[in-house]
Amino acid sequence: MLPEPGTRTVSNNLIHTISSSGSTVTGMLQSQSTPTIFNNKIYNISSSSITNPTVSGITVSSVSATGATIYNNYIGDLKAPSATSTSALSPSVRGINISAATALSTFNVYYNTIHLNASSSGTLFATAGVFHTQNTTATTAALNLVNNIIVNNSTPVGTGNSVAFQRSASTDLNNYATTSNNNLFYAGTPGANNLIYFDGTIGYQTLATFQALVTTRETASVTENPNFISLVGSSADFCILILQTVLWMVKAFQLQELLPIMICKAGMLLLRIWEQMSLPQPLAIPYTIQ
Repeated sequence: MLPEPGTRTVSNNLIHTISSSGSTVTGMLQSQSTPTIFNNKIYNISSSSITNPTVSGITVSSVSATGATIYNNYIGDLKAPSATSTSALSPSVRGINISAATALSTFNVYYNTIHLNASSSGTLFATAGVFHTQNTTATTAALNLVNNIIVNNSTPVGTGNSVAFQRSASTDLNNYATTSNNNLFYAGTPGANNLIYFDGTIGYQTLATFQALVTTRETASVTENPNFISLVGSSADFCILILQTVLWMVKAFQLQELLPIMICKAGMLLLRIWEQMSLPQPLAIPYTIQ
């Protein structure tokens, strides 16, 4: 899907079962305009390339000045089963892929759920839940990453990594907004190739080492392998958290006001949960997943 120029809203789309032998396969490509991208469900996107493909759920390669807002999207089941990544610097599978370098732009990435579980028969395989292009200018493609669930349970191969959050270079953190916080990052059992964060030079295996690097960002972020009702893309409950995980996240993130968003389809169960947790009645539910 490629939006036209201008200010665009891209929402409530079901994008799935896209397969190609090409080197670049993406569920949604944004290469111009000032988009607001929300409430999209993207799954089963794959490349059969044996070289170094890039398979992404959402790719933003360029925008107009001011940037983009990406929120409340479900992304999963992205595959490159024969890929050999060029190196750990170039992940073959990326949930949200921000490669733009537009001056005076900010990418507000909120409330998205990303679940990767990719594998490859290649000799080197790297993946990233979120990939962001570093820039020394703080206002160039600045990333404001807030309240996202980013899970990468992919299997790394060779010197490749499975990374929750990756940036293209370690030069500085200038265009990684200091307001980034309250995210869930998970990339498997911490290890040399299972990383919460990778800056292209050093891998940070644990949340604590990542938080120490990026302070004052991510002070309230957490790590956990959450439970989902279903990881089958065609299911209405794809990437929806089960109740126990939702309640844990609400308490960990202090996100009581977002509980309706997170459980989405709970209906009357929502009211019972609210009463059990002794929370104030919400005035409105900001977003609804169809």
